[in-house]
Amino acid sequence: MHRCANLPVLLLLVLFITTCSYIAPYNQHAYERAIDLKVEASDLVKKSKEDYSKHQERIELFKLEMQKTFEYVKNIPKNDDTVEQYKILMNEELNSMYGFIKFWREHGSVSDFMADEFSQEIQKHFDEIIRLELGKIGAK
Repeated sequence: MHRCANLPVLLLLVLFITTCSYIAPYNQHAYERAIDLKVEASDLVKKSKEDYSKHQERIELFKLEMQKTFEYVKNIPKNDDTVEQYKILMNEELNSMYGFIKFWREHGSVSDFMADEFSQEIQKHFDEIIRLELGKIGAK
């Protein structure tokens, strides 16, 4: 009889532990946005041999899409790691997407060497965002 008295407490403890999560659940929209932005970023880097002004409108649209995606993911509870990756990508002072855009704007065009250097860092951060989202599948 004494063992049964602890059963409700034990069941509540198990339920609490299994329902608590330290990360947000998988979000298909966030995943698709990250893929789309990665592809668009890669294409912009490839175009950076050309004059910045030729692509300025497209760059502004890309930045708008980045901002919309950032606002979306930052409002998903328990999504701090993904938010941090977007903050890095959007920081003009880092070797990031916005840092690349600033460099391109200031120099007019970008050499293959510099484009490759930026591209590696940019792709790394987008890959991390994608990996974080895919890691949520099955995580509870």
